Amino acid sequence: MFQPNSIESESDYDAAPVPTTTNRPSTCQYMYVRLDRISAALIDSSRIMELVSFSARETDVRFSVTTAKTRLAVAIGDVQLDQQNYGMNTKVPVILSPTQVKYPQPTLQFLAWKDNIRSTCDVDSYEYVALQVKPVEIFFYSPFTIIFAMLSYIDVLLRLF
Repeated sequence: MFQPNSIESESDYDAAPVPTTTNRPSTCQYMYVRLDRISAALIDSSRIMELVSFSARETDVRFSVTTAKTRLAVAIGDVQLDQQNYGMNTKVPVILSPTQVKYPQPTLQFLAWKDNIRSTCDVDSYEYVALQVKPVEIFFYSPFTIIFAMLSYIDVLLRLF
């Protein structure tokens, strides 16, 4: 990861130590957000029914801007998607959940390093972009039930506008 006001070299992969007498690039902007739990739900208000519930635990977001680089790192610990519509004989309420592994890791990790010196107003130059997704289990007892519920909800929304 990266820290604010850390020493930046020409390449962050250089093995040689950077002398301490060089100018240290100061961090122009730095943001660190740590959320224990985030939850969201899709609700059909015409039938007063919760259709789908999404929850994410241990979310970590870091954003840093220096003269040379802009860095973004996002890590989400556990993600779960649950079907809440029990009135349609739901036998599998969990739709998506992380697979249990011997050495736990975040379910989703994203890292991007933008090179501000090489980037222009037309083209952005990225030095490093990485995405890692842990295996997840997807359960469907009746996928048409979920699709039908979501399409009917979208239909209600479209009629409002």
